[in-house]
Amino acid sequence: MPYSFTFDSTTVFVATIIMAVLTVLIVFWFRSHLKAFRSKIKNKAKSGMVRLSERTKYKEVNTFSLSRPFLLWGLVVGTTVSLFAINWTIFHVNLEKVYEIDAFDDEELIVIPRTTVKEHKIVQPPKIINPIPDPVIEESPEFIDLELTEEVLDVSIAVEEKTIPAPPPPPPIQKEYVEIFTFAEQMPRFPGCEDLEGGKAEKEKCAESKLMEFIYKHVKYPALARETGIEGTAVVQFVVGKGGEIEDIKIAREPGAGLGDAAKEVIEKMAQMKEKWTPGKHGSKPVKVQYTVPIRFKLQN
Repeated sequence: MPYSFTFDSTTVFVATIIMAVLTVLIVFWFRSHLKAFRSKIKNKAKSGMVRLSERTKYKEVNTFSLSRPFLLWGLVVGTTVSLFAINWTIFHVNLEKVYEIDAFDDEELIVIPRTTVKEHKIVQPPKIINPIPDPVIEESPEFIDLELTEEVLDVSIAVEEKTIPAPPPPPPIQKEYVEIFTFAEQMPRFPGCEDLEGGKAEKEKCAESKLMEFIYKHVKYPALARETGIEGTAVVQFVVGKGGEIEDIKIAREPGAGLGDAAKEVIEKMAQMKEKWTPGKHGSKPVKVQYTVPIRFKLQN
């Protein structure tokens, strides 16, 4: 059976280091040898030219004298490395699960001998028979049944149920209808002109001028309408009550771009004034009158 040998990774690593060290030492040795050889060549060159025949005849001047050692060393190194590479074996360790089985020692079986149980007979005691005397028959007494009759009086109490009639429904709430006039004998007037001397026409003219002055002072041109160049007349309606208060403000005409809302805001500010309007009248009786105010929005170039 041929002998087979293998090397592990540690052996190959150590052998590689040794071969590398030997190679380095040999290289240094050859370098020193070549250096001495070159110095000899230079000395001979000074004395005269060395012929080719002398290079092969004398070893000290032969430049190919070292080719054989280099070749042999190369073969040794290559063969060694190949041998290690071929015989380098990697061991794979497979870890297998080992299951331990607890082995129980065979216990000695204790043989229990069979024992026979003797049956004991139970002896019953003799029965004692007591003599039973003859029964004495006595005469039973006579019983007299007394029937008691109870008279049950059915008493029925008649209760008269009185039905209470439901209260009548409350009368419907009648809403007071207040008539709102669109025209009165005396139309409502803006406050501030009642102390003016003069007649009815002068006071109405003064009230209209003060109303326009209030509107022009508090009205604001909407930014959207100003940027888009929208103009128009917004109409606002409101009711002047019997006490001169302003209520039920609404927009009757909306030109767009927020002009109607701007006009409504002016009338809402007017309703918050401390001074009240002079209410409209029919004869001498104050009445509610619907008032209409047109506000014109116009851009100036």
